[in-house]
Amino acid sequence: MTVGDEYCYKLRMSLCSHSNYSLNEFGLLITTQIPTQNYPALPTFILTNDFTPVTSNELGTTEGYADIGGSFTSTIEGLYLTIGVFEPKDSVVRILANPSGTLGGGYYLIDDVALYPCDAPVDSARAGPDAFLCLGDSLVLGTHDLPEYRYYWYVDSTLVSNLANPSVSPNTTTTYRLLVKDFKFDESWDSVTVRVVNCDTIPQACAGDNSYVCLGDSIRLGCTPRDDFSYAWSTGGSPTIFSQQGQPLVSPTDTTSYILHQTDYAGQLSADTVKVIPVDCSLITASAGHDRQLCRGDSISLGQAAVPGATYAWYLSGNPVGDQAQLVVSPPHTSTYQLIVQRPDKQQHQDWCFVEVIECDVPLFIPNAFTPNGDGLNEHFDIGMPQGTRLNILIFSRWGEQLYEGDHNHPWDGRFHGRDVPDGVYYYSLTAELAPYRKTTVSGSVMVVR
Repeated sequence: MTVGDEYCYKLRMSLCSHSNYSLNEFGLLITTQIPTQNYPALPTFILTNDFTPVTSNELGTTEGYADIGGSFTSTIEGLYLTIGVFEPKDSVVRILANPSGTLGGGYYLIDDVALYPCDAPVDSARAGPDAFLCLGDSLVLGTHDLPEYRYYWYVDSTLVSNLANPSVSPNTTTTYRLLVKDFKFDESWDSVTVRVVNCDTIPQACAGDNSYVCLGDSIRLGCTPRDDFSYAWSTGGSPTIFSQQGQPLVSPTDTTSYILHQTDYAGQLSADTVKVIPVDCSLITASAGHDRQLCRGDSISLGQAAVPGATYAWYLSGNPVGDQAQLVVSPPHTSTYQLIVQRPDKQQHQDWCFVEVIECDVPLFIPNAFTPNGDGLNEHFDIGMPQGTRLNILIFSRWGEQLYEGDHNHPWDGRFHGRDVPDGVYYYSLTAELAPYRKTTVSGSVMVVR
Protein backbone atom coordinates (compact mmCIF):
# COMPACT_ATOMS: atom_id res chain seq x y z
CA MET A 1 0.00 0.00 0.00
CA THR A 2 1.06 3.58 -0.64
CA VAL A 3 0.63 6.28 1.99
CA GLY A 4 -1.99 8.83 0.97
CA ASP A 5 -3.70 6.65 -1.65
CA GLU A 6 -7.38 5.80 -1.49
CA TYR A 7 -8.16 2.08 -1.02
CA CYS A 8 -11.45 0.29 -1.28
CA TYR A 9 -12.46 -2.87 0.46
CA LYS A 10 -15.19 -5.43 -0.02
CA LEU A 11 -16.10 -8.56 1.90
CA ARG A 12 -19.03 -10.81 2.68
CA MET A 13 -20.06 -11.79 6.22
CA SER A 14 -22.64 -14.12 7.66
CA LEU A 15 -23.48 -14.99 11.26
CA CYS A 16 -22.97 -18.67 12.01
CA SER A 17 -26.31 -20.40 12.50
CA HIS A 18 -25.26 -21.84 15.90
CA SER A 19 -24.01 -18.53 17.38
CA ASN A 20 -25.86 -17.08 20.38
CA TYR A 21 -24.98 -13.49 19.74
CA SER A 22 -24.45 -11.09 16.93
CA LEU A 23 -22.09 -8.10 16.96
CA ASN A 24 -22.22 -4.68 15.40
CA GLU A 25 -18.66 -3.39 15.43
CA PHE A 26 -16.09 -4.82 13.06
CA GLY A 27 -12.94 -3.24 11.72
CA LEU A 28 -10.06 -3.64 9.31
CA LEU A 29 -6.57 -3.44 10.73
CA ILE A 30 -3.75 -2.60 8.32
CA THR A 31 -0.24 -3.30 9.62
CA THR A 32 3.30 -3.51 8.33
CA GLN A 33 3.88 -6.70 10.30
CA ILE A 34 1.75 -9.62 11.37
CA PRO A 35 -0.14 -8.26 14.44
CA THR A 36 0.43 -9.94 17.82
CA GLN A 37 -2.07 -10.66 20.57
CA ASN A 38 -1.85 -8.08 23.34
CA TYR A 39 -4.65 -8.98 25.72
CA PRO A 40 -3.35 -11.62 28.15
CA ALA A 41 -6.73 -12.44 29.55
CA LEU A 42 -7.90 -13.53 26.12
CA PRO A 43 -4.81 -14.54 24.10
CA THR A 44 -6.58 -14.35 20.75
CA PHE A 45 -7.58 -10.69 21.22
CA ILE A 46 -5.86 -7.74 19.60
CA LEU A 47 -6.63 -4.36 21.12
CA THR A 48 -5.94 -1.20 19.11
CA ASN A 49 -7.53 2.06 18.08
CA ASP A 50 -5.91 2.14 14.63
CA PHE A 51 -8.52 0.03 12.89
CA THR A 52 -10.92 1.17 10.19
CA PRO A 53 -14.56 0.53 11.16
CA VAL A 54 -16.35 -1.77 8.79
CA THR A 55 -19.90 -1.45 10.07
CA SER A 56 -21.87 -0.05 12.98
CA ASN A 57 -24.98 -2.05 12.20
CA GLU A 58 -25.86 -5.34 13.73
CA LEU A 59 -24.82 -8.29 11.59
CA GLY A 60 -27.32 -10.77 12.86
CA THR A 61 -28.54 -12.56 9.75
CA THR A 62 -27.79 -16.22 9.18
CA GLU A 63 -29.60 -16.28 5.85
CA GLY A 64 -26.74 -15.87 3.41
CA TYR A 65 -23.95 -13.38 3.27
CA ALA A 66 -24.17 -9.62 3.64
CA ASP A 67 -22.04 -7.54 1.28
CA ILE A 68 -19.92 -4.96 3.04
CA GLY A 69 -17.71 -2.34 1.47
CA GLY A 70 -16.10 1.04 1.92
CA SER A 71 -12.91 3.01 1.46
CA PHE A 72 -10.14 4.72 3.43
CA THR A 73 -6.94 6.69 2.89
CA SER A 74 -3.82 4.73 3.71
CA THR A 75 -1.58 6.18 6.43
CA ILE A 76 1.05 3.44 6.35
CA GLU A 77 2.70 1.18 3.82
CA GLY A 78 0.68 -1.76 5.03
CA LEU A 79 1.34 -5.39 4.08
CA TYR A 80 -1.14 -7.27 6.26
CA LEU A 81 -4.91 -7.10 6.68
CA THR A 82 -6.71 -8.35 9.78
CA ILE A 83 -10.51 -8.43 10.15
CA GLY A 84 -12.14 -8.55 13.55
CA VAL A 85 -13.17 -6.72 16.75
CA PHE A 86 -10.33 -4.69 18.22
CA GLU A 87 -12.04 -3.36 21.42
CA PRO A 88 -11.98 -4.75 24.96
CA LYS A 89 -14.48 -7.48 25.65
CA ASP A 90 -16.53 -5.34 28.02
CA SER A 91 -16.85 -2.70 25.31
CA VAL A 92 -18.24 -5.05 22.71
CA VAL A 93 -21.97 -4.77 22.19
CA ARG A 94 -23.52 -8.21 21.86
CA ILE A 95 -27.09 -8.78 20.81
CA LEU A 96 -28.86 -12.04 21.55
CA ALA A 97 -29.62 -13.48 18.16
CA ASN A 98 -30.21 -17.16 18.80
CA PRO A 99 -31.11 -18.23 22.37
CA SER A 100 -30.78 -21.87 21.35
CA GLY A 101 -27.33 -21.42 19.86
CA THR A 102 -24.66 -23.89 20.87
CA LEU A 103 -21.51 -21.84 20.27
CA GLY A 104 -21.99 -19.53 23.25
CA GLY A 105 -20.81 -16.35 21.52
CA GLY A 106 -20.75 -14.42 18.26
CA TYR A 107 -19.11 -16.29 15.37
CA TYR A 108 -19.04 -15.18 11.76
CA LEU A 109 -18.21 -16.61 8.39
CA ILE A 110 -16.15 -14.27 6.20
CA ASP A 111 -15.63 -14.75 2.47
CA ASP A 112 -14.54 -12.90 -0.66
CA VAL A 113 -12.27 -10.37 1.02
CA ALA A 114 -10.89 -7.78 -1.42
CA LEU A 115 -8.64 -4.78 -0.77
CA TYR A 116 -7.52 -2.71 -3.75
CA PRO A 117 -6.72 0.84 -4.91
CA CYS A 118 -9.98 2.55 -5.61
CA ASP A 119 -8.74 3.69 -9.00
CA ALA A 120 -7.51 0.23 -10.03
CA PRO A 121 -8.69 -0.61 -13.58
CA VAL A 122 -11.16 -3.46 -13.78
CA ASP A 123 -11.29 -5.86 -16.73
CA SER A 124 -14.38 -7.87 -17.53
CA ALA A 125 -14.78 -11.28 -19.13
CA ARG A 126 -13.54 -11.34 -22.70
CA ALA A 127 -13.76 -14.77 -24.30
CA GLY A 128 -12.42 -13.52 -27.64
CA PRO A 129 -14.04 -13.23 -31.06
CA ASP A 130 -15.95 -16.06 -32.66
CA ALA A 131 -13.61 -18.16 -34.72
CA PHE A 132 -13.38 -20.91 -37.31
CA LEU A 133 -11.24 -23.94 -36.47
CA CYS A 134 -9.90 -26.59 -38.81
CA LEU A 135 -10.98 -30.07 -37.81
CA GLY A 136 -8.19 -31.60 -35.74
CA ASP A 137 -6.55 -28.27 -34.85
CA SER A 138 -6.63 -26.50 -31.49
CA LEU A 139 -7.44 -22.93 -30.44
CA VAL A 140 -6.54 -20.87 -27.38
CA LEU A 141 -9.56 -19.11 -25.85
CA GLY A 142 -9.67 -15.84 -23.93
CA THR A 143 -7.79 -12.57 -24.27
CA HIS A 144 -6.11 -11.98 -20.88
CA ASP A 145 -4.67 -13.67 -17.82
CA LEU A 146 -4.66 -11.19 -14.93
CA PRO A 147 -3.52 -11.74 -11.33
CA GLU A 148 -6.27 -11.83 -8.70
CA TYR A 149 -8.80 -12.85 -11.33
CA ARG A 150 -10.55 -16.21 -11.50
CA TYR A 151 -11.64 -17.85 -14.76
CA TYR A 152 -14.32 -20.49 -15.30
CA TRP A 153 -15.12 -21.89 -18.75
CA TYR A 154 -18.38 -23.73 -19.39
CA VAL A 155 -19.93 -25.72 -22.24
CA ASP A 156 -23.61 -25.62 -21.53
CA SER A 157 -23.59 -26.05 -17.73
CA THR A 158 -20.44 -28.18 -17.52
CA LEU A 159 -17.23 -26.61 -16.24
CA VAL A 160 -14.48 -27.57 -18.70
CA SER A 161 -11.56 -25.42 -17.52
CA ASN A 162 -10.50 -22.90 -14.90
CA LEU A 163 -7.52 -21.65 -16.89
CA ALA A 164 -7.48 -18.10 -18.18
CA ASN A 165 -6.52 -19.22 -21.69
CA PRO A 166 -7.40 -22.87 -22.21
CA SER A 167 -6.57 -24.69 -25.43
CA VAL A 168 -9.57 -26.45 -27.00
CA SER A 169 -9.97 -28.82 -29.94
CA PRO A 170 -13.70 -29.49 -30.45
CA ASN A 171 -14.95 -31.90 -33.10
CA THR A 172 -18.13 -29.92 -33.73
CA THR A 173 -19.17 -26.30 -33.52
CA THR A 174 -19.18 -25.39 -29.82
CA THR A 175 -20.06 -22.30 -27.75
CA TYR A 176 -17.87 -21.66 -24.68
CA ARG A 177 -19.16 -19.41 -21.85
CA LEU A 178 -16.64 -17.61 -19.66
CA LEU A 179 -17.27 -16.49 -16.08
CA VAL A 180 -14.66 -14.10 -14.67
CA LYS A 181 -14.42 -13.04 -11.02
CA ASP A 182 -12.25 -9.96 -10.67
CA PHE A 183 -10.21 -8.86 -7.66
CA LYS A 184 -13.42 -7.42 -6.15
CA PHE A 185 -15.14 -10.78 -6.64
CA ASP A 186 -17.55 -9.14 -9.05
CA GLU A 187 -18.68 -11.46 -11.84
CA SER A 188 -18.94 -10.91 -15.58
CA TRP A 189 -19.79 -13.24 -18.46
CA ASP A 190 -18.84 -13.56 -22.10
CA SER A 191 -19.05 -16.28 -24.73
CA VAL A 192 -17.28 -17.38 -27.89
CA THR A 193 -18.44 -19.77 -30.59
CA VAL A 194 -15.86 -21.99 -32.29
CA ARG A 195 -17.09 -23.24 -35.65
CA VAL A 196 -15.35 -26.43 -36.77
CA VAL A 197 -14.82 -26.82 -40.51
CA ASN A 198 -13.08 -29.27 -42.83
CA CYS A 199 -10.27 -27.04 -44.02
CA ASP A 200 -9.29 -29.48 -46.77
CA THR A 201 -12.26 -28.14 -48.74
CA ILE A 202 -11.24 -24.47 -48.44
CA PRO A 203 -9.68 -23.10 -51.67
CA GLN A 204 -5.99 -22.27 -51.49
CA ALA A 205 -4.50 -19.02 -52.76
CA CYS A 206 -4.90 -18.68 -56.54
CA ALA A 207 -2.86 -15.94 -58.20
CA GLY A 208 -3.91 -17.05 -61.68
CA ASP A 209 -2.00 -18.47 -64.65
CA ASN A 210 1.26 -17.09 -65.97
CA SER A 211 0.27 -14.69 -68.74
CA TYR A 212 1.46 -12.36 -71.45
CA VAL A 213 0.13 -8.84 -71.79
CA CYS A 214 0.55 -6.29 -74.57
CA LEU A 215 2.84 -3.43 -73.56
CA GLY A 216 0.69 -0.60 -72.20
CA ASP A 217 -2.30 -2.83 -71.45
CA SER A 218 -3.59 -4.06 -68.09
CA ILE A 219 -4.32 -7.55 -66.87
CA ARG A 220 -6.39 -8.75 -63.92
CA LEU A 221 -4.66 -11.07 -61.47
CA GLY A 222 -6.13 -13.75 -59.22
CA CYS A 223 -9.13 -16.05 -59.38
CA THR A 224 -12.69 -15.69 -58.07
CA PRO A 225 -12.48 -13.60 -54.84
CA ARG A 226 -14.50 -14.24 -51.69
CA ASP A 227 -15.83 -11.71 -49.20
CA ASP A 228 -14.80 -13.87 -46.22
CA PHE A 229 -11.16 -14.09 -47.39
CA SER A 230 -8.50 -11.40 -47.12
CA TYR A 231 -5.82 -10.79 -49.73
CA ALA A 232 -2.42 -9.10 -49.84
CA TRP A 233 -0.45 -8.71 -53.08
CA SER A 234 3.23 -7.92 -53.39
CA THR A 235 5.84 -8.25 -56.13
CA GLY A 236 8.78 -10.62 -56.12
CA GLY A 237 11.60 -9.29 -53.97
CA SER A 238 9.48 -6.55 -52.36
CA PRO A 239 7.58 -6.91 -49.04
CA THR A 240 5.42 -3.87 -49.84
CA ILE A 241 1.73 -4.65 -50.25
CA PHE A 242 0.38 -2.88 -53.34
CA SER A 243 -3.17 -4.22 -53.24
CA GLN A 244 -5.60 -5.96 -50.89
CA GLN A 245 -8.16 -6.72 -53.59
CA GLY A 246 -8.95 -10.23 -54.69
CA GLN A 247 -8.35 -9.41 -58.38
CA PRO A 248 -6.23 -6.28 -58.86
CA LEU A 249 -5.40 -4.79 -62.26
CA VAL A 250 -1.70 -4.42 -63.10
CA SER A 251 0.19 -2.87 -66.03
CA PRO A 252 3.80 -4.07 -65.84
CA THR A 253 6.47 -2.70 -68.14
CA ASP A 254 8.86 -5.56 -67.41
CA THR A 255 8.42 -9.23 -66.61
CA THR A 256 7.07 -9.27 -63.04
CA SER A 257 6.20 -11.98 -60.52
CA TYR A 258 3.21 -11.17 -58.33
CA ILE A 259 2.77 -12.94 -55.00
CA LEU A 260 -0.63 -13.43 -53.39
CA HIS A 261 -0.89 -13.99 -49.63
CA GLN A 262 -4.37 -15.23 -48.73
CA THR A 263 -6.03 -15.62 -45.33
CA ASP A 264 -9.21 -17.68 -45.49
CA TYR A 265 -12.17 -17.53 -43.12
CA ALA A 266 -10.59 -20.23 -40.92
CA GLY A 267 -7.44 -18.15 -40.46
CA GLN A 268 -5.30 -20.36 -42.69
CA LEU A 269 -2.52 -18.71 -44.66
CA SER A 270 -1.61 -19.75 -48.21
CA ALA A 271 0.36 -18.18 -51.02
CA ASP A 272 0.64 -18.38 -54.79
CA THR A 273 2.71 -16.66 -57.48
CA VAL A 274 1.92 -15.62 -61.04
CA LYS A 275 4.28 -14.21 -63.67
CA VAL A 276 3.15 -11.54 -66.13
CA ILE A 277 5.28 -10.94 -69.25
CA PRO A 278 4.68 -7.77 -71.30
CA VAL A 279 5.35 -8.14 -75.05
CA ASP A 280 5.32 -5.92 -78.12
CA CYS A 281 2.08 -7.07 -79.72
CA SER A 282 2.85 -5.25 -82.97
CA LEU A 283 5.23 -8.12 -83.72
CA ILE A 284 2.46 -10.68 -83.58
CA THR A 285 1.00 -11.45 -87.01
CA ALA A 286 -0.28 -14.49 -88.87
CA SER A 287 1.93 -16.03 -91.54
CA ALA A 288 0.99 -19.51 -92.69
CA GLY A 289 3.70 -19.44 -95.38
CA HIS A 290 3.58 -19.12 -99.16
CA ASP A 291 1.63 -21.57 -101.30
CA ARG A 292 3.54 -24.80 -101.90
CA GLN A 293 3.68 -27.91 -104.07
CA LEU A 294 4.19 -31.19 -102.25
CA CYS A 295 4.95 -34.67 -103.53
CA ARG A 296 2.39 -37.16 -102.37
CA GLY A 297 3.63 -38.89 -99.24
CA ASP A 298 6.13 -36.15 -98.37
CA SER A 299 5.90 -33.72 -95.43
CA ILE A 300 6.21 -29.96 -95.28
CA SER A 301 6.42 -27.41 -92.43
CA LEU A 302 3.99 -24.48 -92.49
CA GLY A 303 4.13 -21.23 -90.52
CA GLN A 304 7.01 -19.38 -88.88
CA ALA A 305 8.82 -19.33 -85.55
CA ALA A 306 6.63 -18.62 -82.52
CA VAL A 307 6.40 -15.09 -81.09
CA PRO A 308 6.15 -14.90 -77.27
CA GLY A 309 2.64 -14.07 -76.12
CA ALA A 310 0.88 -15.35 -79.23
CA THR A 311 -1.39 -18.37 -79.38
CA TYR A 312 -1.75 -20.37 -82.59
CA ALA A 313 -4.57 -22.46 -84.07
CA TRP A 314 -4.40 -24.35 -87.39
CA TYR A 315 -7.51 -25.54 -89.23
CA LEU A 316 -8.18 -27.80 -92.18
CA SER A 317 -11.70 -27.71 -93.60
CA GLY A 318 -12.84 -26.04 -90.37
CA ASN A 319 -11.36 -28.74 -88.12
CA PRO A 320 -8.51 -27.98 -85.71
CA VAL A 321 -5.27 -29.75 -86.62
CA GLY A 322 -2.62 -28.02 -84.48
CA ASP A 323 -1.86 -25.37 -81.87
CA GLN A 324 1.82 -24.66 -82.51
CA ALA A 325 3.38 -21.83 -84.49
CA GLN A 326 4.68 -24.29 -87.08
CA LEU A 327 2.71 -27.25 -88.42
CA VAL A 328 4.18 -30.28 -90.20
CA VAL A 329 1.69 -31.69 -92.71
CA SER A 330 1.52 -34.56 -95.19
CA PRO A 331 -1.85 -34.17 -96.89
CA PRO A 332 -3.10 -37.00 -99.13
CA HIS A 333 -4.52 -34.49 -101.58
CA THR A 334 -4.42 -30.80 -102.38
CA SER A 335 -5.51 -28.83 -99.27
CA THR A 336 -5.80 -25.29 -97.86
CA TYR A 337 -4.64 -24.70 -94.26
CA GLN A 338 -5.89 -21.77 -92.15
CA LEU A 339 -3.81 -20.20 -89.36
CA ILE A 340 -5.41 -17.99 -86.68
CA VAL A 341 -3.03 -16.12 -84.35
CA GLN A 342 -4.36 -14.43 -81.21
CA ARG A 343 -2.57 -11.71 -79.27
CA PRO A 344 -2.74 -11.34 -75.45
CA ASP A 345 -5.36 -8.60 -75.93
CA LYS A 346 -7.55 -11.13 -77.81
CA GLN A 347 -7.06 -9.48 -81.20
CA GLN A 348 -6.77 -12.07 -83.98
CA HIS A 349 -4.90 -12.31 -87.26
CA GLN A 350 -5.34 -15.03 -89.86
CA ASP A 351 -3.65 -16.36 -92.96
CA TRP A 352 -4.00 -19.30 -95.38
CA CYS A 353 -1.58 -21.63 -97.15
CA PHE A 354 -2.49 -23.60 -100.29
CA VAL A 355 -0.65 -26.94 -100.56
CA GLU A 356 -0.92 -28.64 -103.94
CA VAL A 357 -0.23 -32.37 -103.78
CA ILE A 358 1.38 -33.73 -106.94
CA GLU A 359 2.52 -37.17 -108.05
CA CYS A 360 6.32 -37.26 -107.91
CA ASP A 361 6.97 -41.02 -107.84
CA VAL A 362 6.74 -43.21 -110.90
CA PRO A 363 3.28 -44.80 -110.75
CA LEU A 364 3.68 -48.55 -110.41
CA PHE A 365 1.27 -51.43 -110.08
CA ILE A 366 2.89 -54.18 -108.04
CA PRO A 367 1.00 -57.47 -107.57
CA ASN A 368 1.15 -59.22 -104.21
CA ALA A 369 1.24 -62.76 -105.71
CA PHE A 370 1.77 -64.73 -108.95
CA THR A 371 1.33 -68.38 -109.98
CA PRO A 372 4.24 -69.82 -112.05
CA ASN A 373 2.55 -73.19 -112.58
CA GLY A 374 2.76 -73.46 -116.38
CA ASP A 375 -0.92 -72.78 -117.12
CA GLY A 376 -0.03 -69.64 -119.05
CA LEU A 377 -1.76 -67.32 -116.58
CA ASN A 378 0.05 -65.02 -114.18
CA GLU A 379 3.29 -66.84 -114.74
CA HIS A 380 5.64 -63.95 -113.96
CA PHE A 381 6.08 -61.19 -111.36
CA ASP A 382 4.90 -58.49 -113.81
CA ILE A 383 5.05 -54.83 -112.66
CA GLY A 384 2.59 -52.38 -114.21
CA MET A 385 4.27 -49.06 -115.15
CA PRO A 386 4.11 -46.20 -117.69
CA GLN A 387 5.73 -46.78 -121.04
CA GLY A 388 9.40 -45.85 -121.07
CA THR A 389 10.01 -46.63 -117.43
CA ARG A 390 13.40 -48.10 -116.63
CA LEU A 391 13.02 -50.64 -113.90
CA ASN A 392 15.48 -52.64 -111.80
CA ILE A 393 14.18 -55.58 -109.77
CA LEU A 394 15.84 -57.46 -106.88
CA ILE A 395 14.25 -60.57 -105.29
CA PHE A 396 15.31 -61.99 -101.87
CA SER A 397 14.43 -65.00 -99.78
CA ARG A 398 13.19 -64.59 -96.27
CA TRP A 399 16.76 -65.13 -95.07
CA GLY A 400 18.07 -62.25 -97.18
CA GLU A 401 19.61 -64.34 -99.98
CA GLN A 402 19.35 -62.64 -103.36
CA LEU A 403 17.51 -64.91 -105.76
CA TYR A 404 17.06 -62.67 -108.78
CA GLU A 405 18.03 -59.38 -110.44
CA GLY A 406 16.45 -58.14 -113.65
CA ASP A 407 14.44 -55.42 -115.40
CA HIS A 408 10.95 -54.98 -116.83
CA ASN A 409 11.94 -56.89 -119.93
CA HIS A 410 12.88 -59.94 -117.88
CA PRO A 411 10.36 -60.37 -115.06
CA TRP A 412 11.01 -63.00 -112.39
CA ASP A 413 9.52 -66.41 -113.21
CA GLY A 414 9.72 -67.89 -109.70
CA ARG A 415 12.97 -69.79 -110.29
CA PHE A 416 16.44 -69.74 -108.79
CA HIS A 417 19.33 -71.31 -110.70
CA GLY A 418 16.79 -72.82 -113.08
CA ARG A 419 14.76 -74.57 -110.40
CA ASP A 420 11.36 -73.62 -109.02
CA VAL A 421 11.49 -71.95 -105.64
CA PRO A 422 9.15 -73.32 -102.98
CA ASP A 423 5.77 -71.70 -102.53
CA GLY A 424 5.88 -68.88 -99.98
CA VAL A 425 6.65 -65.20 -99.38
CA TYR A 426 9.58 -63.47 -101.08
CA TYR A 427 10.81 -59.94 -100.89
CA TYR A 428 11.52 -57.37 -103.57
CA SER A 429 13.21 -54.01 -103.96
CA LEU A 430 12.25 -52.00 -107.09
CA THR A 431 13.91 -48.91 -108.51
CA ALA A 432 12.00 -47.05 -111.25
CA GLU A 433 13.09 -44.07 -113.34
CA LEU A 434 10.94 -42.07 -115.75
CA ALA A 435 11.10 -38.37 -116.52
CA PRO A 436 9.69 -36.06 -115.20
CA TYR A 437 9.11 -38.28 -112.17
CA ARG A 438 11.75 -38.57 -109.51
CA LYS A 439 13.66 -41.79 -109.05
CA THR A 440 11.36 -44.14 -107.13
CA THR A 441 12.34 -47.03 -104.88
CA VAL A 442 9.75 -49.42 -103.48
CA SER A 443 10.16 -52.46 -101.21
CA GLY A 444 7.63 -55.09 -100.31
CA SER A 445 6.69 -58.77 -100.46
CA VAL A 446 5.15 -61.07 -103.01
CA MET A 447 3.76 -64.59 -102.62
CA VAL A 448 4.60 -67.47 -104.95
CA VAL A 449 1.66 -69.87 -105.32
CA ARG A 450 1.61 -72.86 -107.65
